[in-house]
Amino acid sequence: MFKLKTFTSIRDPDPKKPLDEIFPISLRTATLLLRNQDKEIIEANCIRVFGAVDMIGGLEYHCDNLKEIAKKRSKISSRSCERDEERWELERNCRHEAVAYLNRVGQLFHFADSKWVKKLVPNSTDLIPAISRCKIFRDKHAAHRSIDKPRGDDDHAQKNQAWGLSSLSGIGFAPIGGVKTIKSVEDLFDDKKLWCDHYVTFQMRGKDHEEFVHFCLEEEHPQIIAEAYNLVEMLVANG
Repeated sequence: MFKLKTFTSIRDPDPKKPLDEIFPISLRTATLLLRNQDKEIIEANCIRVFGAVDMIGGLEYHCDNLKEIAKKRSKISSRSCERDEERWELERNCRHEAVAYLNRVGQLFHFADSKWVKKLVPNSTDLIPAISRCKIFRDKHAAHRSIDKPRGDDDHAQKNQAWGLSSLSGIGFAPIGGVKTIKSVEDLFDDKKLWCDHYVTFQMRGKDHEEFVHFCLEEEHPQIIAEAYNLVEMLVANG
């Protein structure tokens, strides 16, 4: 009989431990599959379903990296001209992690939207609103830029979408917990305060010229990863 554990180095951290106490979520997902490896859905579709573990692990990896980069950036003032190159490199790396994260988001969307998943969970795409909402960034910039391969986008939209996550664009900020700490002009120009008290955000023009879509990785991550895990959990339950 096929045994998943013979094909992966991941092991159940504690067979008696409830799944909701296992972290990170990628390990929880792998443990869920290991504990159900004798079910036909796991035995017959190991590569297909276990890919979700890699996707979720990728989300965690890139989110953690972006957090670490933002933490380093928060310690450098733009007034320190001698550290300009370091500051710019950290900001570029934030974008690199965001783009890589969005490609994993795209993988998860197409996993959820696949015929195989829909056979077991017919409303699968309804269960991933955060993943679906962020997908425009993946479709128009991360997977490929619409300016290079247009799909119904006019010239203005293509340029805006290419600009969205590029190093030519600015970086937006969303206050952590929705609490505004910028109370003066001096605060606004204190970029160390901005990076300490805010999440990095990106903006892209939507399908309508008057529509703008925002992507805040750190803010969106808990919901995105919860949707991904819940989808796998439902697959196992229905399989």
